[in-house]
Amino acid sequence: MAKRTEDPQETLLKRARARWGLINRAWQDQRDKMLENLAFLEPENQWSPEERAERQTKKLPCITEDRITPIIHQIVNEFRQTRPSIMVSPVGDGADQETADVRQGIIRGIEYESKANYAYDTALESAVRCGMGFIRIVTEFESPTSFNQVVRIKRVPNPLCVYFDPACQEPDFRDAQDCFVTSDYTMDAFKEAFPDAKKSGQTYQEWTSTGNQLPDWFGTDEAGKKTIRVAEYFYKEATATTICMLDDGRVVEQKDVPDGMVIPANRQRKTVKIQIKWVLMTGDEILEERDVDGTFIPIVPMLGDELVIDTKRLYTGLVDRAKDPQRVFNYMKSTQVLTIAMAPKAPWVGAKGFMGNRRRAWESANESNITALEYEVQDVGGKPLPPPQRATAEPNIQAVTMAIAGSIDGIKATTGVFDASLGAKEADQSGVAIRSLQHQSNTGNFHFADNASRAIAYTGEIINDLIQYVYDTEREVPVVKPDETKELTKINGDTGEVGENGEPKVHRMDVGTFGVQVQAGPTFATKRAENVSMLMDLLKVIPNAGTVLGPLIVSQMDMPSASEASDLLKTLWPPELKAKEAQGEQGGQQIPPQVQQMMEQVKQQGAQAQQVIDQLTTHLHAAQDEIDTKQAELKSKEKIAALQCDTQLEIERMKLGFKSADTHLQAELQLIEGAARRAESVHDAQQAQALQPPPEAPAGATASTEPTAQPPMQAPDASEEMQ
Repeated sequence: MAKRTEDPQETLLKRARARWGLINRAWQDQRDKMLENLAFLEPENQWSPEERAERQTKKLPCITEDRITPIIHQIVNEFRQTRPSIMVSPVGDGADQETADVRQGIIRGIEYESKANYAYDTALESAVRCGMGFIRIVTEFESPTSFNQVVRIKRVPNPLCVYFDPACQEPDFRDAQDCFVTSDYTMDAFKEAFPDAKKSGQTYQEWTSTGNQLPDWFGTDEAGKKTIRVAEYFYKEATATTICMLDDGRVVEQKDVPDGMVIPANRQRKTVKIQIKWVLMTGDEILEERDVDGTFIPIVPMLGDELVIDTKRLYTGLVDRAKDPQRVFNYMKSTQVLTIAMAPKAPWVGAKGFMGNRRRAWESANESNITALEYEVQDVGGKPLPPPQRATAEPNIQAVTMAIAGSIDGIKATTGVFDASLGAKEADQSGVAIRSLQHQSNTGNFHFADNASRAIAYTGEIINDLIQYVYDTEREVPVVKPDETKELTKINGDTGEVGENGEPKVHRMDVGTFGVQVQAGPTFATKRAENVSMLMDLLKVIPNAGTVLGPLIVSQMDMPSASEASDLLKTLWPPELKAKEAQGEQGGQQIPPQVQQMMEQVKQQGAQAQQVIDQLTTHLHAAQDEIDTKQAELKSKEKIAALQCDTQLEIERMKLGFKSADTHLQAELQLIEGAARRAESVHDAQQAQALQPPPEAPAGATASTEPTAQPPMQAPDASEEMQ
């Protein structure tokens, strides 16, 4: 009897379910911790249901003042101001810097079109809140009517839906063998999204029956509706192969070696080829499957604190360690409100009968603002009565307030964010102390920003790998430059420009090996705003520079008419500046070799002079520091004064020498320009005389056809003029 061959899809389904069970169990503790921390950020959940119910029964205040979320925003918003930029550099195999710049521009264009900032910020917020966040890289068609595919970056709003291979060891999970991304659908939503699936035609009873068999894949939501889990399953398929290096340096598989070409043994080696597979599945059906371009699973983790206990690995954010101080703060804040609210009103104490016939006014004295109260001065026996007094009792509010301050300090200590980072300033704190606290806060949470930079670098690495597969046709793609300007660049075809070798320039995306790294720092817009601010501060010191710097300042302002306003301001420039700009636009004029040599000599002298000035200035500052720190007590005051005078004198002497050399150079330049102008005027005079018609001969004279020889005019020697 022939052995029954199992359906390949059924085999794949069994394998996927087995892997799902293992991965789900491995990450269960991590997921429980993440869910608890995320839920805690909802103010309603910062009190347990039992505590809240008990306090409501007893009519006690249950106040929540969230102090953790502003700290999370502080960390995330600081990252937004210094967002890392993906940089591409050539590594080898025919790569060049110009193509690297095009690839880098394509990646920036992908980030721009994808609104990747949303994905980066969402992933970081999840990492800070609960320890893990994720970024997705997908490929899709450029438009509904296009056959060109493009790469896009997507955000993952729910980090609990991603399940990575728990055996991976790399900090960016690049060595993971598989990964699940899940979504839960109700019956109606599933039938609408997947009308051709087997489950779309089943009844409620059939769904329930399947749910009993596969509880991880079929369940019930909070409203009691039946749900089905749909998972994207990424996995790596490894195939052994042999690669060969051709004579032109290209590396291909052995099966792709041209016929008749013999490859030496030292240019062959065995390797493993990785193919990424993608499956869309439910617990009992494969809905779709295909190969995925590239060599990476296109999901990037952004992680918080990593803690490995024996063989178990946990990732946490800020919330996990700040929960208890936040609970103490909420409890003490509620106690403070209760203590103040329940403080007794001080009663009036006096001898019997002091209220007389005004009892009602005295009894309502704690309820209304009464300006005057009369009391009986004598008792019934005619004896004088002392004036009534209040019996005051101060509730212990100070102790509660101190406990609140202690809980606030606990939140600061556990999160590493102090008042200086939040903008608060003590009256007796110096600028150095404030900067020290800010630096301490930034350093204490720098691992979040550093992990975000690693994740963005890995994102760039995945996109850089996908470019050769997705952008493999001749077309124009949007490229974003470092100054955030956008243009279309042609790839995989003649760009219409000529390279250095005289051949048409082509940016091929399938040639070369390129590396990816990130550069953290302020964005271009931030740098431009800072530049404008510094230039404006400079104008406060040098007001007369406004005419010169005005066009530069306006050109960097973020307003629609900046360029036009800058051009109009340039019309106010003095003639020499306008001439200099025109000279720069025309590429400048050639400077005579003699002047170049003299300029170089002056430059060298100036550099040497500046070096001596810097050294002397350093010595002067060192001497001054010794005086400030009382280390100069070992020296006489006369010696210190002499040292300062000698140093200042030497500095001034060097400055005067530098100015003298510069003045001499300017004089030489003026002499050369004067000689050139005189030579040019003489040349013009010669040309004008040559063009004039010969004078008419006097009557009776014999006309001659030969021109009268004129002695040549000698131009003044430029060297003599210089002398």
